[in-house]
Amino acid sequence: MTSRGYKLVKRTVLNNWYVPRETNFTMSTLGERLELFRKMYLALPLRQWRLALRRRQSQG
Repeated sequence: MTSRGYKLVKRTVLNNWYVPRETNFTMSTLGERLELFRKMYLALPLRQWRLALRRRQSQG
């Protein structure tokens, strides 16, 4: 979505919310911003690493 001119502004349990990049959108709280960062930028690499380890263990 970002390559098509949108920016990620919110993450709920199952959904990512994107708005056009030029739209003025502010998150309501600092906690909301931190949660988005944690879920999208910290959790994903760790999840991928855990899945890779599990695949290796199941193959060996």
